[in-house]
Amino acid sequence: MMRRLLVMTLLAMAALGCGERPGRAPGIIGLEVDARDLPRGLLHAREILPVRPGTAWLWFPKWMPGTHAPCGPVENLGGLRITLPSGATVAWRRDDEQPNRFRCEIPPDADRVVVAIDYLCNNPSVNSDGVDSFGNVDMGVVNWNTCLMYAEPPEGAAGADDAVRLRAQIRLPDGWGRTCAIDSMPDDDGSLHLQECSLAELIDAPLLAGVNLHSVAISDGRLRVSLDMLGPAGQSLEIDDEVVAELRSLVREMEAEFPGPAPFAQYHLLTVLSDVIPETGLEHQRCSLNIFPVAEWNGGASSEALGQLAHEFCHAWCGKYRRPAGMVTGDYHRAEHTSLLWVYEGLDMYLGEVLSARAGIVDADGFVARVENFAEEMALQSGRAWRSVEDTAIANWQLRAPCRRWGELRRDQDYYLEGMLFWIEADAIIRTETQGARSLDDVCARFLAVEPGASPRPYTGDDVVAALTAVLPYDWRGLVESRIMRPAASPPWTSLERCGYRVDMSAKPSSSPTAIREHGFDERWSLGMSIQRGIVSAIVPGSAADRARLGPGMRVSLVDGKPLSAASLMDALTRSRTTGVVSLRCNDGHGWRDVQLAYDGGPQRLTISRSSDAPDLLAAIARPRAAAAQIPQTAILPAVDNVPVAPAPDGSLQTVP
Repeated sequence: MMRRLLVMTLLAMAALGCGERPGRAPGIIGLEVDARDLPRGLLHAREILPVRPGTAWLWFPKWMPGTHAPCGPVENLGGLRITLPSGATVAWRRDDEQPNRFRCEIPPDADRVVVAIDYLCNNPSVNSDGVDSFGNVDMGVVNWNTCLMYAEPPEGAAGADDAVRLRAQIRLPDGWGRTCAIDSMPDDDGSLHLQECSLAELIDAPLLAGVNLHSVAISDGRLRVSLDMLGPAGQSLEIDDEVVAELRSLVREMEAEFPGPAPFAQYHLLTVLSDVIPETGLEHQRCSLNIFPVAEWNGGASSEALGQLAHEFCHAWCGKYRRPAGMVTGDYHRAEHTSLLWVYEGLDMYLGEVLSARAGIVDADGFVARVENFAEEMALQSGRAWRSVEDTAIANWQLRAPCRRWGELRRDQDYYLEGMLFWIEADAIIRTETQGARSLDDVCARFLAVEPGASPRPYTGDDVVAALTAVLPYDWRGLVESRIMRPAASPPWTSLERCGYRVDMSAKPSSSPTAIREHGFDERWSLGMSIQRGIVSAIVPGSAADRARLGPGMRVSLVDGKPLSAASLMDALTRSRTTGVVSLRCNDGHGWRDVQLAYDGGPQRLTISRSSDAPDLLAAIARPRAAAAQIPQTAILPAVDNVPVAPAPDGSLQTVP
């Protein structure tokens, strides 16, 4: 412990310039964040920013990694003051076209300015909730992009993310613990000094803080992983042994999937339990930020919550280390080109779902059911006929907000699910053509391999095709063109059919009573509509409901003259085989009227079943790959310390004092 303390002390002295205030070294940004007002939803920052004399353009970070969007929440600035170190005011003016960009004139004898920021927490947009800052009486989430600015580099100069260095410190409310992927050292005045890092590293490392913080060492094997949990005061953060075992199994499966070096020294699964802070999941290189309602993780954890951890964890390789070239901009103000999100997110969706199944987070039947549900949901997206998967990727942040009505025509961020279906189909092709000798695992081991050199390691669409071709010569470019680049007239059943499954329609009852209570009546495959709490929620174009000119938002009270219920709806659908009509009493806002739906198909449900003459490739894909050897069990760290785990000089996991 003494050796570790000495090393940490020397690192802190080096980062702070042997006693100099942060930022005094030429070319290095000094950042002081006062988070003691987080209980009131405020952050205060003081930044010493190197600049050049003349016109300077300062940026509040705009294009945020992980969100793939120009969502840097500049609208939440509650104060911006720019001065010289002498205290003289430097006037600024916001750019007319770029609200995150500020112009100021620097005197000839000045080489730095002091930027003071007040930030209003707890006001995220639909795009910024993963990169915003939050605070209440007992916890806070600090995303550093909300409390700093950087100078726009001169034309032709290196970008701002890796070229700019920072020495940052933060002051937290008394009694609060913290965890962050960047090591820190406490000062006598209560401040925490972070290791010197690049702007990219700091923005990529959110900090959690609060009175109730608990860490569990998941693995100290080749992949070093901790689960760092933050919850409301008084909330138990103890987790079931079963959850720990599932996470350890996940790490083993990831070690099998990514056999080479890791793109991190240690990985933090940052997990916030809160009914106040918005739910989110966002990837980073050395950590992920995951925010869940308290009920979703109470001792145990839902398979959806653990699946999110798996999805964001896989991004350390797929998205953060290997990243589309158009999304590697070198700063936070140039637009990202996101057309390859069907790889960034679609392949990662495949990895998260598959590794969750291999780790036992979901069982094999559950994995198959999820893939079937994804395919069914994509088949019901009428917008597939005019909008390609690639187009949903290019317009990703514009599609992030759910469409309340007629969303099937617009499409959502379908590069996730339909991208995943592409990669399942690719896996099935490789397994079939090589008689099981190779799979998409071989592609991932090559394509996502960590190599010496800079991070991120960019790729193009040609690189993706080349990686697939290296494992199996095939017309991959044609498959990408057909599945990703062009609109689709037919449902996406090919991925299931190649995996040994058959898609049919059958006269099954509607949903189960539990499903009806949770999701309403889903009759999109029969009448072409779904009803939630008596209100039409979706209409399938070209269906009986569409031809009858029903629309989302209409109320339904009666079906064939009887109060709407599962029984009355099923009776009406059954009678339709002979009557050729289903009658609904509807209200479109102008009064109640009876609407006749011309329909004679009876109850219709999509059914997906195994083909008797083909191997079950979904089962093969979900089969565990990790060796039977167990990762050494590590103890649960004491909750009373409220501190994160960090690698010690001897390589063990220890708590940070």
